[in-house]
Amino acid sequence: MLETLKYYSSFEGVDKYDIVNYEAKDYVYLYSHGSAAYEEKDWDATINNMEESLTNFLHTEEECRAQCEGSFDHGWLPDFIPSIANHFTYCLKCKSRCYSKLNSINGEKYEDLLPSHYNYLQFAYYKVGNLKEACRAVASFLLFFPNDESMLDNKEYYMKSPQVETNFFTPRSEAEKYVQRLTYEKKLLKFISKEFQSIAVSTEDVSKPRISQYKIVKTGAELKGSKRFLSEGLMTKKQCGAVVDIIKTFSMIGDGYDTSSPHTEMEKFEGLSIERVIFLVYLGLLNSRHLKMLLEVTEDAREKVKKYFNLDEPLFFTYTHMVCRSPFKGTPRNRTDLSHEIHADNCNIYPDGKCEKLPPSYTWRDYSAIIYLNSDFKGGEFFFSSNMSLSSIQSSVSPTCGRMLAFSSGRENLHGVKAVQKGSRCALGLWFTFDPQYEEKNRHLAYNLLEKDQSLSIY
Repeated sequence: MLETLKYYSSFEGVDKYDIVNYEAKDYVYLYSHGSAAYEEKDWDATINNMEESLTNFLHTEEECRAQCEGSFDHGWLPDFIPSIANHFTYCLKCKSRCYSKLNSINGEKYEDLLPSHYNYLQFAYYKVGNLKEACRAVASFLLFFPNDESMLDNKEYYMKSPQVETNFFTPRSEAEKYVQRLTYEKKLLKFISKEFQSIAVSTEDVSKPRISQYKIVKTGAELKGSKRFLSEGLMTKKQCGAVVDIIKTFSMIGDGYDTSSPHTEMEKFEGLSIERVIFLVYLGLLNSRHLKMLLEVTEDAREKVKKYFNLDEPLFFTYTHMVCRSPFKGTPRNRTDLSHEIHADNCNIYPDGKCEKLPPSYTWRDYSAIIYLNSDFKGGEFFFSSNMSLSSIQSSVSPTCGRMLAFSSGRENLHGVKAVQKGSRCALGLWFTFDPQYEEKNRHLAYNLLEKDQSLSIY
């Protein structure tokens, strides 16, 4: 479009000064008029326009920074302190981008728009005989680019003048304050990146192995039901360990639920949604390779589910959730409650066995899968049941790294989880739907984030 604009501007009878950008801020016109006056050697007009442009630029950037302070949707239910930290970091990153947003004149990007004001001013003030202001402009420019050879030569030239005193080379107050704030915020962002990046999470290679160890170990018939299967080898021990580290480091109490114990008061429930993982990578707190690994593993799981159940129509992710369940300290070992009561994933089950597809159930869920991440705990067995009674258990599964259990989400696959008696039981839960309306939209954001690879830098 810029090329098109230049092309039209070249037509006979078109005056580029008649072309008005109604979205441009005042400093754009002031800067353009100032640089035009400079070319015409109208030094007073250069000074007037550049000074006004400088003031307006700084004011516009302050407005941009102020807009970063608005309400902030975390996308999950955070604790108070992480909430403040996430909001603060988000605002800081947002503010750091304001300068680049303003650094263009009618579509043309400038790397040094703000300091270039001082370059114009130092020469214009010199031409009108105001050496003190010329020297102050030189010193201000050097705050941004201390090793700029041309400006250092200008400084040396001015210093040879008998009218110039050493204290003339004092930066202007607005430039000094601007650079001080810029330096402080960069240091703060580097500190955040250094102190909180990949906390307790291994940085080893967690990519998918070339040779798959995946295999079906139990069919639906062997699990005493229909539309269900058990497989092994979907993840390596290194991958399982990395995901467990991520959950234990970054999970929120009850993430995805309104309570820390959504299924039993005896256990702590710590969760982590894919949305939160994306945000952690965006902030530079988690390495992007872990997000890439999670996407690869879950995509692989979806393909395995489609293949086993011979699904021809598109199957969409509707929710991805990493979770660890662990008993509260002091809970009895001989518990009779369940870690997760018997239920179906897409309907409300009543004692008489009726399956009602109404809220609050997730009626759009069509298939479910659980990828287990560890086995170093006691209890926590998954089981299928033919009805709501524990006496009707059909089959059970003991979790271990890389084991995946998949099944259709309806009444035909009632299931529950026995009490976790000791340690933490960690798993990666996946739910799928045929309805694109309920697709997990944040996955598209995840792929865009990986493509831009923003995790390599905090700003």
